Amino acid sequence: MKTSNIRKRHSVNVTIASAVLLHIISLMMAARFEALWLTQFALRYGAVLYFILGPAFWLWHRTTKPARLRHEALSDVRQVFALAEQLVQYDPEEYFDFDEGLFVGLEVPSEKPLYVPWSDYRKTHMQVLGTTGVGKGVATTMFLTQSLLSGECVVIFDPKDDEFAPNVFNRFAQQAGVPFYLIDLRPSAPAQINLFRHCSQTEIEELLMVAFDMGDKGNPSDFYRLFDRAAARDVCARAAAKGDSPTVQDLLVAANQSSKIDEEKGQKFKADLEELAGLRAIRTAAGHDLKRMLSENAVVYVIGSIRNIQTIRAQKMLLLRILQIIEQRDRTQKLRYIAMMLDELKYLLSPAALQALGTVRDKSCHIMLAHQSNGDLEDCGGLDPNAVKGAVVVNTGLKLIYRATDPDTLEWASALSGNIVVKQQSAHVQQGMFHAAEAQLREVERPWITPNEILAMPKLCGMFFGVGLARRVHVDTLAPGNRPQITPAAEISSAADQKSGAEIAMKPEESGRPIDQSLPTNPVPAHDQNLATGSTNSDPLKNLY
Repeated sequence: MKTSNIRKRHSVNVTIASAVLLHIISLMMAARFEALWLTQFALRYGAVLYFILGPAFWLWHRTTKPARLRHEALSDVRQVFALAEQLVQYDPEEYFDFDEGLFVGLEVPSEKPLYVPWSDYRKTHMQVLGTTGVGKGVATTMFLTQSLLSGECVVIFDPKDDEFAPNVFNRFAQQAGVPFYLIDLRPSAPAQINLFRHCSQTEIEELLMVAFDMGDKGNPSDFYRLFDRAAARDVCARAAAKGDSPTVQDLLVAANQSSKIDEEKGQKFKADLEELAGLRAIRTAAGHDLKRMLSENAVVYVIGSIRNIQTIRAQKMLLLRILQIIEQRDRTQKLRYIAMMLDELKYLLSPAALQALGTVRDKSCHIMLAHQSNGDLEDCGGLDPNAVKGAVVVNTGLKLIYRATDPDTLEWASALSGNIVVKQQSAHVQQGMFHAAEAQLREVERPWITPNEILAMPKLCGMFFGVGLARRVHVDTLAPGNRPQITPAAEISSAADQKSGAEIAMKPEESGRPIDQSLPTNPVPAHDQNLATGSTNSDPLKNLY
């Protein structure tokens, strides 16, 4: 018997019934067969049942609560809050059963485990919605941990730097013997990844378009974006011509050589590129190989930001780069499933990423989209709110909705659960000796899960929608492990060589020799990049600003 079952009234009743049944059987056996030991057992067991087990069962019964059935009547918020149950803690690992499917949580109030078939889980995206602190991260961590243990590649984008989630994933990765890759895009982090590794010219251009938001907005500034896009195309062509893995520094050199950038045209693009190149996390020619990582049973954990503009740009580029790799996968081959979680959605989305949401499902990728309310979808960095809502709300066949305080979200979530028919009673009383009271019953519709019930849900309790009837489920935390560590890469050469190369490119008549077109991707000497000892070297790109 699981620990959580001890507090159930049903468990007490079953135990008492079993004990009484055993006593009756022992009396019948003692009366039927003339065996001394049967008579002794019946008498002794009867004494133990009446004087020891009986009082113990009574106390146990008094400490438990009866399972409450749903009251199929009109909802009264006062009764809903009064009946709100205190959830019992449990260990989700005890319920992991890969033959049954994905363990979603314990149903409320029955506390029966709820499973979703793997085919349903892997063929659609999931929306996880709720205010801060209600348990979105707890639920997605529980789901993605099972994805990892079932052989999938798990990718997490965490702009808030969750305190526990990376520790939990690291523990399970170590237990399963699979790699854990931590990518930290914050300004203080060392060099780790080249975003343009194995990129074509078109892919580089798409990444820069997303980072610098160079798409048309339908206003007069679109005229100047034309010059920025022309400069980006020229820079990408120059950088891609040197190899299939240019670096952000190579793009800077190409920008200094570009004929599409002068004092009037392309200056914003160049300035944005210089700012992006100041982010140390992406200033490397080596580092993590995304294509290889996405083909493994592994964890890829990305820490980003919700405030730093360069980190936000980099995390959008990294998401799009991952989606580019997924879209290139050959569907004729057996593909490893990829489970992805995008937390704080509005800091990660871009037009290209929105379009990819509808295509990556065919490439064995399913995504969890976590945000606080549907109102967040109207504030996604200039994206069309209707397009965002269509991509998120419509493309997510599974939904886990926690307690919401926004009235629109409450009504929307309640309507998702469907309607049931309940009986409404009305009474008509007349004052008089010979007048009888009249009562009427009529059938009315109300939501299966009412807005009051969603409003009264405690933390770690949400409404799960998408497989059968909508149900309230209770999730719980997994034990964490050790904090994972960053694997730094060699930071590429600094701006000294790039600056001289840029000056040669800008003034070839002063050099007296042909322009050197080689790309500066040589690493810094080892004594200049000792990240483990906290090197105090000055920023190699400081002369660019």
